[in-house]
Amino acid sequence: MYLRLVLFFILVLFVSETKAQTCQETYGIPTLITPDNNNINDQLVITSINEIGWQLSIFSRWGSMLYSNENYRNDWEGLSPDGTNLGDGIYYYVLTPPNNQEVCKGYFYIIRDSAAGVN
Repeated sequence: MYLRLVLFFILVLFVSETKAQTCQETYGIPTLITPDNNNINDQLVITSINEIGWQLSIFSRWGSMLYSNENYRNDWEGLSPDGTNLGDGIYYYVLTPPNNQEVCKGYFYIIRDSAAGVN
């Protein structure tokens, strides 16, 4: 019984990760933004967004909604709801295309410190 449960858990993780990778590749969602005002990767730019109606929500690792927009325009710069900079770390998103096809869920990192080895 224990072995079945472990195998099931591994399968679920594999399928979820594969789906997330496909989603990121399909819609051109970055895995990292560096909002440090150098005009390189400062916003969360999703390359497939070329029309109105893309819905984007961003969450902290604890599940708190930090951003939501029903007409996302590639302009989020890693700011909290009160306008302050979010810290370095991992954040989660839910992206819905305008035709309400499959909802895309995944994660990305924010790194603000240029000394962290990201150019």
